[in-house]
Amino acid sequence: MKRIGLCPTFWAVASVSANLLGPAAWAEPDLSAEQRGAITEIQDDAGHKHWGVMGRIREEQSKMIELYRVEKRADSALNSLTPQIAELQQQIFEQALASRNQLDSLLTREQRYQLRQVGSRVDQVRR
Repeated sequence: MKRIGLCPTFWAVASVSANLLGPAAWAEPDLSAEQRGAITEIQDDAGHKHWGVMGRIREEQSKMIELYRVEKRADSALNSLTPQIAELQQQIFEQALASRNQLDSLLTREQRYQLRQVGSRVDQVRR
């Protein structure tokens, strides 16, 4: 394993969430050029999907804000938006799991082991 700074490839593999950023330098498993290319494609695809759904969530949240600003609040309208937002959040979660499964399928058993070790160190730092 080589030591690196905040490598985007590492974060794509190590994280279920596109937003996971942690401490400075972590170890990345030695990846082939082919693995790096495939991971970059998966990361780009996941990012596009993630931000597309995030835009839809933001639209629903804007509707909610407007409903709160009126003189007479329409609770039924607010209640109808909550499950819609929850469904969009579920989509993000499912997309992240699908991306992680794609990434895991690219790695060897040893590389997956190395990433689990790094993940446990990230968890310790966050506590």
